[in-house]
This record gives sequence, C-alpha cells and structure tokens, in this order.
Amino acid sequence: MEAISLSKDVRVRTILKVALTVFFIICLWLNYPLDADAHFVVSHFATAVLLASVPFLALSGSKITVRKPWGTKSDYWILAPVLLFFFLRMCQSVGNQFFFGQASKIILVLLGWLCFKSLDPEGKLFRFFAVILPVIFAAGVAVGIIIWAITGKIGVDRLRISPNDYEYVSEYAGLMMPLILFSLDEFKRTSQRIPMFIVFVIVSSGLVLTGSRGPLIGAIITVLTYSYLARKRVSISVWISAITIFVIIVIALGSIAYTTDSQNDINRFSLDQHVSLDDPASLEALTSGRFSNWAFLITEMLSNDAWIIFGSGLGQLAEWIPSDGGFYRPAITNGLLSAWVPFGLIGLFGYIYFNIYLWRRIRHVEPSPYRCMAISLFLAYIVTDQIETHWQGTNMLWYVSFILYALTLARPTLLPQAVTKAAPSPSRSMLTLSKSDA
Repeated sequence: MEAISLSKDVRVRTILKVALTVFFIICLWLNYPLDADAHFVVSHFATAVLLASVPFLALSGSKITVRKPWGTKSDYWILAPVLLFFFLRMCQSVGNQFFFGQASKIILVLLGWLCFKSLDPEGKLFRFFAVILPVIFAAGVAVGIIIWAITGKIGVDRLRISPNDYEYVSEYAGLMMPLILFSLDEFKRTSQRIPMFIVFVIVSSGLVLTGSRGPLIGAIITVLTYSYLARKRVSISVWISAITIFVIIVIALGSIAYTTDSQNDINRFSLDQHVSLDDPASLEALTSGRFSNWAFLITEMLSNDAWIIFGSGLGQLAEWIPSDGGFYRPAITNGLLSAWVPFGLIGLFGYIYFNIYLWRRIRHVEPSPYRCMAISLFLAYIVTDQIETHWQGTNMLWYVSFILYALTLARPTLLPQAVTKAAPSPSRSMLTLSKSDA
C-alpha cells in the first residue's frame, strides 16, 4: 500500500511539474493583453485556470496538508483586524474610478499565492521551480538579445522582449537572481553549476541592457547579501566568480545601456547632468517622474484629515497625469504610499507589520540555501518596492504571488515568549516540514 501511495505521489508530482512549467512559459513569454483597457492579460486567465485545477491536482495525491497559519497569538490579534479593515475599506471603495483595476490586482495576487500554497504546501517542488523559472526566463532573454543585436537596437533603445517592456524584463531579472544563486548553492557538481552560471550571465546581461536602475540595485543587494550569508558554506571561488562576472557585465554593458535614451526618460543618467534637491526639474529627470507622483499623492492625502487615517479608498488616486505635461504614472510607485494612500495610517501599519512578520519568519530559519535565498529576495523586493510597487504591475502579478509563496515556505518553530528572549528560536529544515508545525 505504501509503495502504491509513493508511486501515486511521484506521478502527481510529475504532472504538477509539467503543468506549472507550461504555466511559467505562458506567464513569462506569452503574456499578451486580452483587454488592454481593463489591464487583463493572458497570465490572469492562466491563473484562473490554474485555480480551477487546484482541487483536482491537490486531491490527486495520497495526502492533503492543511496547516494553521504561522505566527504567535499577537500576530493573529494584530493582523486579523487589519485584514478586516482592508476588506471593509475595499467594499467602501466600490465606485472609485480605478477600483476594479486595483481590486482585481490584489485578488489575483492572493489567488495565485493560494494556488502555489495548495499545490506545494511543503515546498517539495521549490528546488525544481528555482531551476526551471530562471532557465525559461534566460532562454527568452537570450533570444531577445540576439534579435536586439541583429536589428541594431543595442545602444539605441532599451531592451524590450515582447510582450514584456523593459520594466517587466528588468523586474523579472532582478527578482529571479535569488533563485539562480540558490540553485548554484544547491548544486555540488561542476556539470550542474556551469549551465546555471550561463543562466546567471544571460539574466544579468538582460537586466543591465534594460537600463533600469531600481531592479539593478535589487540585483546588487541580492548578490552581496547571498554571498555574505553563504560565505561559510560555499567555496569562496564560486562567489568570487559570480561577483566578478556580475561586475564585468554591469561595467561593460552598463556603459551602453545607461546612456541610452528611452521614450519617457531623456538623458536620465547623463554624467554632466546636475542634480539638485532644490530643482524640481532635475529631480524629475533623476526619478523619471516619480518625485512628482509622490509629491502629488502626499499633497492630496494631507488635504483630508479622514484620508490621513483611513485612506482615500482603493482606486481613488490610483493614476495621475500632470496637467502641464511631463510624466504619466500608471500606478503608485512607492510601496509605503501604495499602502497609505488607499488605506491610511492603518494600511501603512499593516504593510510594515506584515513585512516584519515575514522578516521574523525567514530570519529564524536554520542556516541553509533557502534562508540565504529568502533573506536576499526579501531585501531586494522591499527596496525595489519603494520605486516600482511590484503588485501594481499588470503583467507580473503571478510572480508576486510566487515570491509570497517562496517567502512563506519554511516555518521556524515557535517557542514561548520567555524562552524566545533567552535563546534563539530553533527551526526545522525546509522541505522536512510536518503537520504539527504551527
């Protein structure tokens, strides 16, 4: 009986790998608009299909794993009222101009996370994901760079790989770097590491050729953080090679990419451009219009006392176009503002507390490649979220769901408060989790 159950689980896991590989390919390289006006793209439809298949795929295994939410009683008492407030404030926001677009994005992120957590609650497929996702992405980037070179666009325009504009290519690349380093860390044989090094080179090249600054900063944080955390476990030559290759790519290709004008950002990295905090025009050039976006939102919020505490409502100030020309901001480009503007100080508190919750969770995981990956991914995401706000990106909602899934895999053991203060919390290794974890 046990052998039959094992065979059944292997078969189900194979089906899951194939299904999710197809899902990743569709979301990365076939994510074309289905309704541009409604911000409805192929990955949204693919997520809905995946959600519909979850009951069948989850019930096909020999067991179903259901866990109590990780956290202390304090977490429950704090997060539950905040989530209830979010729900009620969203209900009150119905009718706002951009409510449907903003609400649907939040719902899609949560549904995607639910899919991943339901299909792989114990993280048994994460090592597979950490290889297949970067490989699929690198294959598309390699083809895109070749086409870019043949058509003579390198050094003329920023790297775009249909259907992804440079923003999405760069954000995928920057936030996929922790998975690549995780795979390099996990692989022990040279024959395994060489292909991942090639993937690392391709993804790094694609990132730099987009000319995007935020994701590049995130990638630098990832490489440095992962290298520092893994310094006692992995051969120093591996990390020296990775860092050296990354620096060479940034210097060699960056000299071309970061002097390239774009349709919206003219001379944004000009070396002779004087940047002054007292000069709005120079700040506009430096921040690609984000400064005006942030200033506009803060001014609008401070004009209403109720908004300061309870927010303006979801979709009320979701988009902004300056009246005298300049920059168009399709979303709130700051993670803190994206929480404060619609949900007020309560939403801002919830955003900060949830990130602290995630940080506690991954920081107390025992030293492992997963811990290095999770910490570097978390730091890169938080930093870049202050200038990109990833969940606002129509095309990459599915990947935000995946990141949330990756950061909530390991479940370090919770100890009583008094004991926790006296000694660090022990944790169980990822992928060896049991139902008794709380």
